Amino acid sequence: MIDLENVLSIHEQILSTEKGLKGSVDLGKLDSALNRIDNWQTYENTDNIFDIAALYAVAIAKAHAFSDGNKRTAMVTMLSYLKTQGVIIKENIGLDDIMVLVADSKISIDELSVFLQKNNID
Repeated sequence: MIDLENVLSIHEQILSTEKGLKGSVDLGKLDSALNRIDNWQTYENTDNIFDIAALYAVAIAKAHAFSDGNKRTAMVTMLSYLKTQGVIIKENIGLDDIMVLVADSKISIDELSVFLQKNNID
């Protein structure tokens, strides 16, 4: 699993290499987003790694815990989780645009999960 420190490290690395507002982090919102994932796994009894990765993306993107870089942090966290599970997602498939749709609630967890499944490198 990806914990609070991992997500903070991912966010810090993103803002050290890309444009973005540095600022405070609402640890309560971020912790709540990560707890949502733990609760979902427990109560939905899922071990589908694509569903879990999609939930990381949705929970972090919508938590708005950071001053900037929420969608980028959500995307990299999702991809990092998949990588720890031995799954690599194809490059240049429009993930930046997908993350905008995720943050705007135009793509569901299930739809993102299916997208990831279709775009993994076997």
